[in-house]
Amino acid sequence: MVLNLDEEKLARQNQGDEGGPNRNRVTGRAQTLSRLNFLRLGIGGSFAILGWRLWDMQINRPPEARNTTQQEIRPIKIKAPRGIIYDANEQKLVSNKPTYSVTLTRYDLPKLVDNKDWSKDERARQKDLVTLQRQAVFDSLARFLVMDYVVGVVPEQFFGDPKVAAAGEEDQNATLNALERLLGRAAIDVKKDLQKARKQDLYVFPGRIQLNDSRFADFLKLRERKGVFFLSEAERVVFVSTFATADYEPVVVASGLNREDAMLLEEKRLDLPGVGIQIGYVREYSDPKLFAHILGYNGYFRSEESREAANKEAAKDYIDTVNPDNPINSRVVYDPDDKVGLAGVEAQFEAYLRGQKGGRDVVVDSSGHIIETVKDSEREALAGNSVYLTIRGDLQKVVTAALDKQISEANKEKSAGVSEGAAVVMDVTNGQVLALVAFPYYDNNKFSGRLTDGDVKALFDPEKAPLVNRAISARYAPGSTFKLITALCGLGEGNIDSNRTYNCSQFIDIPTTQVQQFQEFRCWGKHGSVNVVGAVEQSCDIFFYNVGVAGESNEFFGANRYYEKGNRKDANLFRGVGIEAINKYMDMFGLGKPTGIELPNEYNGNLPTRASHLRATGNPWSVGDTMTTSIGQGEVEMTPLQVCNMTATIANGGTLYQPTILKEVRDTKRNVVKAFEKIKLRDLPVSPYHLQLVRQGMLNVTAPRGTASRLAGQLGRLQVAGKTGTAEYGEIYGVDPETKLPLRATHAWFTAYAPYDKPKYAVTVLIAAGSRQIEGSTFAVPAAKDILTYLFPDETKVTKA
Repeated sequence: MVLNLDEEKLARQNQGDEGGPNRNRVTGRAQTLSRLNFLRLGIGGSFAILGWRLWDMQINRPPEARNTTQQEIRPIKIKAPRGIIYDANEQKLVSNKPTYSVTLTRYDLPKLVDNKDWSKDERARQKDLVTLQRQAVFDSLARFLVMDYVVGVVPEQFFGDPKVAAAGEEDQNATLNALERLLGRAAIDVKKDLQKARKQDLYVFPGRIQLNDSRFADFLKLRERKGVFFLSEAERVVFVSTFATADYEPVVVASGLNREDAMLLEEKRLDLPGVGIQIGYVREYSDPKLFAHILGYNGYFRSEESREAANKEAAKDYIDTVNPDNPINSRVVYDPDDKVGLAGVEAQFEAYLRGQKGGRDVVVDSSGHIIETVKDSEREALAGNSVYLTIRGDLQKVVTAALDKQISEANKEKSAGVSEGAAVVMDVTNGQVLALVAFPYYDNNKFSGRLTDGDVKALFDPEKAPLVNRAISARYAPGSTFKLITALCGLGEGNIDSNRTYNCSQFIDIPTTQVQQFQEFRCWGKHGSVNVVGAVEQSCDIFFYNVGVAGESNEFFGANRYYEKGNRKDANLFRGVGIEAINKYMDMFGLGKPTGIELPNEYNGNLPTRASHLRATGNPWSVGDTMTTSIGQGEVEMTPLQVCNMTATIANGGTLYQPTILKEVRDTKRNVVKAFEKIKLRDLPVSPYHLQLVRQGMLNVTAPRGTASRLAGQLGRLQVAGKTGTAEYGEIYGVDPETKLPLRATHAWFTAYAPYDKPKYAVTVLIAAGSRQIEGSTFAVPAAKDILTYLFPDETKVTKA
């Protein structure tokens, strides 16, 4: 941050004429500003009336009120350093960087020192001068720090009396032309906005502006225009603080200054009454590419309502159940200038990380003067607790590199327009998440300083949405990874066994309606006769169509059935489980609901039912809907974390754990405040034999004939059980030149666990295509290979013959 400390220029721009020929102009300007103080308060929140009352009490209260001797006890607070966050190897992921903040103390701002000998006119003039002096402090500080301003117009003042509107038209045009230059909008558009807002007390132009040196002089001239006003960020913060802090308490209006800038401003404090420098801390995050989505960021409260809600929640930590009337129960934990965790671990573990403020209680008189410190009231600020995560920083780096590499490969080979993906690594024995990566990422260090317009545009880009953690907060069709659920459902419900086979001729026709009598469904290959193990190995769609579709009657053609391509005489009857049974198994595995991981904004996923389909589309559930659901397409949606947790549950023999990233919490003396807790949600009522059949099919997936055959012989003696997935989505973008079939973009999946015989880790990789087809076997599998090689360095050594 570069401070502008041109004293002569500031003096010229902020000087108020106290006499001479320009006296009336200055006084008029002061009166206009005084009338608008309550409007400025409105910008800060819904406190306009209270704010005006506060101003009235400070400036206009009678001498007898100012001379009262009423005393009260008020707290002075000292902020606490925020807790540190570590990875599983006790490597620091975030720390507190010393910084300097700018404060404003309302009591020390210029104020009226009344004189009983003043006339009424003189008293009014002195009030106006105080208003100007206060405004000069705010403006000077805003110019030093290049603060944002909001710009507003009072329509009543701008348009004036309708009877004499023509006479004021020239003045209006001058104002509009000045606003045009400042806002970068055509004067005619500005006028249209004001005309629409003519009945409003105040119209605030959208967005904020920054005023550098070259624009500041024009800004001050524009402020002279009738009905126009400005409010700097510092002024907004100070006005909001009037409802939560005492007049003598410093309020932080800007943070993130370096030492050199702070010292420059410190030298000018005599010219800026009320301004002070406070040493504090800002968060400094390790490699954002690796950890931003996990750690999150801090920021100021987005509204007064959110701060009140946070205080209400935080107060629960201080309730004295023995003595509910204890004053500590009504403690205000968060002040308006406090920062709070807004995303990731920072938000989830806010109660542990925030620490406890220190300070002292003082006796003040009615004017805000400190009379004395209350005995034994001094409290030391307590730093927040340290949070230790299950995330392994070394593994996170490897997973990020592996995913990044395959996204680049997909874009290079397929021009797939890939910008998003996710990868998760879990310990299948306890639910610990060891790595969690999402693309695109963002730089969470940006939130520790001042966001530029470019930062805001990039961070809140609705198309790329880098703030969204794709691993837990984005839903994707799981594709063929979902066939593991369909297989276990068919086995568990008795519709198939290890010997049951279905013939895959690649293309089948399904009777649908009398308007379109047949609809073609296909498999990605021609597999012949396959059982459940072979169907998992080969990812055979037609096998799982048969497992999914029940033999219920079709409205138009009787029992549900299909025909081999080119044979409309010999019908094959469906004898599958139906959508209700598939729903049961999805629910059993915890799909369609948050996993419970300790990160905010986790999505549910989507578990399609007849009722939800009818609500969403207006159409009844069909045979085709069951078929697409059976292979992980259509309306079924899962997060990468859910797919990984499903895989871990299959690997460990059917125990569903709640995924966790919390290893433990320690206080400043390294005492454990909260220890790791393995949360077993339930043991699934799934036959071990059925699980073994599915696991055998997953092992075959990575064998020479499986869909992940590129892993065969590439991982040494490590046996890996996995499942590929290629999920179509979106609109048709072309036609396959060989099959003449329509082409849609696809997401590439691979989920696996290892070792096969003694499962330890589950790994899930998703690469979400933007515009082209990409296969899980081609791009997701190699990423998983790099991850597994790092996890099992000895087992994956390939010896040359």
